[in-house]
Amino acid sequence: MPNFVGIIGAFVHNSKEWKRWFMSATPESDSLPGEWEQKCDKMRKMILLKIIRPDRVLFATTSFVQEKIGDFFINPPPVFYDKIYEDSHKTQPIVFILVPGVDPLA
Repeated sequence: MPNFVGIIGAFVHNSKEWKRWFMSATPESDSLPGEWEQKCDKMRKMILLKIIRPDRVLFATTSFVQEKIGDFFINPPPVFYDKIYEDSHKTQPIVFILVPGVDPLA
Protein backbone atom coordinates (compact mmCIF):
# COMPACT_ATOMS: atom_id res chain seq x y z
CA MET A 1 0.00 0.00 0.00
CA PRO A 2 1.50 3.38 -0.98
CA ASN A 3 2.34 5.84 1.75
CA PHE A 4 3.70 9.36 2.04
CA VAL A 5 7.37 8.46 2.55
CA GLY A 6 9.43 10.96 0.58
CA ILE A 7 6.77 13.58 0.15
CA ILE A 8 8.76 16.26 2.00
CA GLY A 9 11.63 15.74 -0.42
CA ALA A 10 9.18 15.97 -3.31
CA PHE A 11 7.97 19.34 -2.00
CA VAL A 12 11.55 20.58 -1.73
CA HIS A 13 12.80 19.28 -5.09
CA ASN A 14 9.67 19.99 -7.13
CA SER A 15 8.43 23.11 -5.39
CA LYS A 16 7.31 24.79 -8.64
CA GLU A 17 5.13 21.83 -9.60
CA TRP A 18 3.64 21.60 -6.10
CA LYS A 19 3.00 25.35 -6.08
CA ARG A 20 1.23 25.07 -9.43
CA TRP A 21 -0.93 22.26 -8.01
CA PHE A 22 -1.57 24.23 -4.81
CA MET A 23 -2.56 27.37 -6.72
CA SER A 24 -4.85 25.50 -9.11
CA ALA A 25 -8.54 26.32 -9.02
CA THR A 26 -9.30 22.58 -9.14
CA PRO A 27 -6.46 20.63 -7.50
CA GLU A 28 -8.80 17.73 -6.72
CA SER A 29 -9.08 16.94 -10.43
CA ASP A 30 -5.53 17.94 -11.44
CA SER A 31 -2.72 15.40 -11.44
CA LEU A 32 -0.39 15.44 -8.47
CA PRO A 33 3.17 16.51 -9.29
CA GLY A 34 5.81 13.97 -10.31
CA GLU A 35 5.38 10.37 -9.29
CA TRP A 36 2.76 11.20 -6.67
CA GLU A 37 -0.15 10.84 -9.08
CA GLN A 38 0.75 7.15 -9.43
CA LYS A 39 1.65 6.72 -5.74
CA CYS A 40 -1.65 8.07 -4.41
CA ASP A 41 -5.06 6.57 -4.82
CA LYS A 42 -8.11 8.86 -4.53
CA MET A 43 -8.27 8.49 -0.75
CA ARG A 44 -4.64 9.54 -0.29
CA LYS A 45 -5.16 12.43 -2.67
CA MET A 46 -8.05 13.57 -0.47
CA ILE A 47 -5.75 13.33 2.56
CA LEU A 48 -3.26 15.60 0.79
CA LEU A 49 -6.08 18.00 -0.08
CA LYS A 50 -7.21 18.04 3.55
CA ILE A 51 -3.72 19.03 4.63
CA ILE A 52 -2.80 21.41 1.80
CA ARG A 53 -6.11 22.66 0.36
CA PRO A 54 -8.90 22.00 2.86
CA ASP A 55 -11.18 24.30 0.87
CA ARG A 56 -11.32 21.68 -1.91
CA VAL A 57 -12.05 18.58 0.19
CA LEU A 58 -15.82 18.79 -0.29
CA PHE A 59 -15.41 18.76 -4.08
CA ALA A 60 -13.04 15.79 -3.93
CA THR A 61 -15.35 13.93 -1.56
CA THR A 62 -18.35 14.54 -3.79
CA SER A 63 -16.46 13.16 -6.78
CA PHE A 64 -15.23 10.17 -4.74
CA VAL A 65 -18.72 9.26 -3.53
CA GLN A 66 -20.18 9.70 -7.02
CA GLU A 67 -17.51 7.45 -8.56
CA LYS A 68 -17.60 4.73 -5.89
CA ILE A 69 -21.28 4.42 -4.97
CA GLY A 70 -23.23 6.49 -7.47
CA ASP A 71 -25.22 9.65 -8.10
CA PHE A 72 -27.99 8.61 -5.73
CA PHE A 73 -25.83 9.61 -2.77
CA ILE A 74 -24.88 12.97 -4.32
CA ASN A 75 -28.24 14.22 -5.57
CA PRO A 76 -30.94 14.43 -2.92
CA PRO A 77 -34.27 12.81 -3.73
CA PRO A 78 -37.08 15.14 -4.77
CA VAL A 79 -39.35 16.46 -2.04
CA PHE A 80 -43.07 16.03 -2.56
CA TYR A 81 -44.77 18.41 -0.15
CA ASP A 82 -48.25 17.11 -0.90
CA LYS A 83 -47.16 13.59 0.17
CA ILE A 84 -45.54 15.00 3.32
CA TYR A 85 -48.75 16.86 4.08
CA GLU A 86 -50.85 13.72 3.55
CA ASP A 87 -48.64 11.78 5.98
CA SER A 88 -48.71 14.52 8.60
CA HIS A 89 -51.04 15.03 11.52
CA LYS A 90 -51.98 18.26 13.30
CA THR A 91 -50.44 17.02 16.58
CA GLN A 92 -47.14 15.94 15.01
CA PRO A 93 -44.64 18.49 13.79
CA ILE A 94 -42.93 18.19 10.46
CA VAL A 95 -39.19 18.63 10.82
CA PHE A 96 -36.91 19.46 7.92
CA ILE A 97 -33.21 18.95 8.49
CA LEU A 98 -31.12 21.16 6.23
CA VAL A 99 -27.45 21.00 5.53
CA PRO A 100 -25.25 24.07 5.00
CA GLY A 101 -25.73 25.56 1.57
CA VAL A 102 -29.26 24.28 1.03
CA ASP A 103 -31.82 26.92 0.14
CA PRO A 104 -35.24 25.80 1.43
CA LEU A 105 -36.97 28.46 -0.69
CA ALA A 106 -35.78 26.82 -3.89
